[in-house]
Amino acid sequence: MRTPPGLIGLLAAGPLLVASCTPLSAAMLEPVGPASDAKESANGVLRVYTATDEVSTEGPIYFSGYRVFFGDGTLYRDIHSNGSIDLSNHDPRSVTLPAGKYFVDAQNETRTLVRVPVVIETGKLTVVR
Repeated sequence: MRTPPGLIGLLAAGPLLVASCTPLSAAMLEPVGPASDAKESANGVLRVYTATDEVSTEGPIYFSGYRVFFGDGTLYRDIHSNGSIDLSNHDPRSVTLPAGKYFVDAQNETRTLVRVPVVIETGKLTVVR
């Protein structure tokens, strides 16, 4: 018995349809705290190394964006463009945040979404890699 072509397409697309409805899960990592080399300020500084995106073969490579949440899970800020890699600077841009406990949702180099708890302290730099 022959299987109708339309049924084959539906069966092949079925897992994709189910996967697109599946909630995104994030790996939970250990908290990341500040380094002692940040410049003094009323706030702390966060630098997040995320997955990189190449805009064109001749252009710069950009770090992907990420989201910062308060400790209670409320969205604090979306960081859309996290700086670019060029010959003079290989670090993503730093973001100033009030001291406190946060979560960062970001994609690592394998495009896996990870959630990292971070602690921001006044006058200190916290780096997430």
